[in-house]
Amino acid sequence: MKIWQRHFLKEFFQILFLFLFGIYGLFVLIDYSSRSGTYFLSQLSYKELGQFYFSVFFERLDILLPFALVVATVKTLTSLNLRNELVSLLSSGVPLKTLMRPFVAVGLLCTLLLYLNSEIFFPLAYRQINFLKQMHQDEKPKNDNGKNIYALEVLDQGKLLYHAYDTYHEAFSDVIWIREPGDIYRMRYLNPHGTIPVGTGVDHFERPEGGRMRLSATFEKLNLPQMKFNPISLRLSTMIPREEPLSSLAKEVPNAFRRSKDDASSAILTSFFHRLFMPWLCLLAVIGPAPWCLRFTRELSVFMIYLVSIAALVSFYLVMNAAQILGESQVFPPLLAIGVPFGLYAAYFGVKYWRM
Repeated sequence: MKIWQRHFLKEFFQILFLFLFGIYGLFVLIDYSSRSGTYFLSQLSYKELGQFYFSVFFERLDILLPFALVVATVKTLTSLNLRNELVSLLSSGVPLKTLMRPFVAVGLLCTLLLYLNSEIFFPLAYRQINFLKQMHQDEKPKNDNGKNIYALEVLDQGKLLYHAYDTYHEAFSDVIWIREPGDIYRMRYLNPHGTIPVGTGVDHFERPEGGRMRLSATFEKLNLPQMKFNPISLRLSTMIPREEPLSSLAKEVPNAFRRSKDDASSAILTSFFHRLFMPWLCLLAVIGPAPWCLRFTRELSVFMIYLVSIAALVSFYLVMNAAQILGESQVFPPLLAIGVPFGLYAAYFGVKYWRM
């Protein structure tokens, strides 16, 4: 490695690590101060509190790292430009694209780091956060007016409606099983695993001939041997995409494509494509601001470069979050919903960098 490359990387990594850990430390301080009186944080021990914020770091790394890369890129390139170090190297015959190679290499390295995070650290961190929240959840009833309802077919036995899959109890929560129009079960939890599904907190409603629907029986626990599921549908429905490694999601993509009209399949496909494309944001965070930082002029507005670069990154996250919602809601196919906006951003900044 040449001397100027080591010099560039030294300045770059100083800013990168300072911003990455400094901003996260500030986030932890503000988050803990604002939520210190909540039921959840008040129940955590010091060890669990450390585990919680350590896990949050890996959960938020896909946001923190691109922001740190943008700031480090703008700061390093504008400083080198204002000190005329780039002009000196250019006048000695080093092409501009060659000068950018160390930064592009760091962008690619961070892309690989986010793929590693998506495969190993992010699923573990998400499970740990979810486990701590469910273990110390407030027992007070919560107002949830925007509940999602998911459907699952029961083989030859009607339809199952549920609110969510609870990983802590390994069961569906808030379940309604419509076996027939006049035969309905309402359950607090339904464990679908094992030979026989087991319902907890079961109310059985029946409609006699010519009568009204009425509560006929209540059970603390009830075995439901007549309830049979399609194994593939059940696996897709009980899979929490954010808790799964990227490789596990990739294995389920063919099954999800065949059942792309299911809510669970759409969620899996959307999560897969989102996690497949998003690590490349690290490379875009490096090459995106570069053309503006490398303008050789006496009136280089560093503040405006920071402002526009960060605003572009924020707009990217907003657009991709909206695309994720559209994909999960089946408004557009997941690949189209995630791929098109990402492709437009990548094409714009890629062409700008290529013409630099």
